[in-house]
Amino acid sequence: MLLPTSIFSGLDDVEIIASVFLALIILSLILRLYVRLNVPQQFDVADGAMVFTFIVMTSQCVVSIVSGRFARNYFATGDIASALVNRKMTKASNGMYCLILAGLKVSLGAFFLKIFSHKKMQKAIIYLVVGLTIACAIVYFCFATVTCAQLKIPPIERGRCEWQDAYNIIFYIFSVLNIAGDFILTTMGIAALWMAKLPVYTKIPACILLSMGCMSAIAAMSRLILLLQPSEQRTFTEQSLALGQWTLVEQGSGVVAANLLMLRPLLSANLLMLRPLLSACMKIQVLDESMIPSFPYYIASIIPMPMTKATSKPPSIEAEIPWA
Repeated sequence: MLLPTSIFSGLDDVEIIASVFLALIILSLILRLYVRLNVPQQFDVADGAMVFTFIVMTSQCVVSIVSGRFARNYFATGDIASALVNRKMTKASNGMYCLILAGLKVSLGAFFLKIFSHKKMQKAIIYLVVGLTIACAIVYFCFATVTCAQLKIPPIERGRCEWQDAYNIIFYIFSVLNIAGDFILTTMGIAALWMAKLPVYTKIPACILLSMGCMSAIAAMSRLILLLQPSEQRTFTEQSLALGQWTLVEQGSGVVAANLLMLRPLLSANLLMLRPLLSACMKIQVLDESMIPSFPYYIASIIPMPMTKATSKPPSIEAEIPWA
C-alpha cells in the first residue's frame, strides 16, 4: 500500500505524545497524592475526581498507542480487520474524551470552591460551569458511543449517519464550554491569588501554576480549528492524525496542570526551608546594614524579619495560604 510518509510519521507522533503524557500524568498524580496526604493530610472531592480522571486518561493513552499500531498495520498491509478494530477503538477514545474533561472540571471546580467559599457570585459561576459541562458531557458520551456519529467524517461516508448533525452541534457546544470554563476558572483563581495578602515570591509561582490551566484551552482551540477545516479524501488521514495529537495534548496538559497546581504547598515548604540559608548567605555578604535596601526587591523580600519570642515559630503552609 503506497502512502505518504507523513501518515506513518503522524502515527509515530501520536504514539510519542501518548507515551509522554502517560508518564507525566502518572508522575504528577503520585506527587499530588504525596503532597495532599502529607502536607494538609487531606483527600477530598477534588482528589477523588482526579483519580477517576487519571484512570480514564491512562486508558486513553493506552488506547491511542494500541489503535495506532492497528492503523499502521492496516496502512502497511491493507488488513481490513485492523481497520475495523482501529475504528472501534477510536469510538471508545471519543467517549473517554468527554469523561476526562468532565472529571477534570469537577476536580478543578471542587478546588476553586474552597478558594471562593465565602464568595456567592464566584461560587455560582463555578457551579454553572461545572454543571453545564457535566450535562453536556453526558449527552456527548451517548452520541459518541451509541450512535453512528463520528468526530471527523471521511468524505466518502458523508450523509450516511442521521445523527451526525446533532452530534456536531453537541460537540461544538461541549468544546466552547470547556474552553470558556478553563479561561474563567483560571482568571478567577489568578485574580483571587494576586489580591491576597501574600508575598510576591509566593504569588508568582502559584500564578504560573494556575495559568497552566489555559494550556488545555489553547490545545482545544487548535483542535476545534482542525475540525472546522473542510476535509478531502487525500488529506483526511493527515487531518485525523493531527486531530488525535491535539486531543491528547488537550486532555494530557489539563490533567498534568491540575495535578501540578496541588504541588504549591511543596513549593512553599521548599522556599521556607531555603529562607534561613539565604538569610545566612546575605549576612555573610552584607557587612553594612545600610546596603540592604540597595538589593533587588525579590531578594530583600525573602529575608525573614527578626523573630520575637511570640513569633519564634515559623508560619505553617496552611496558615500562609488557606487553600493549600
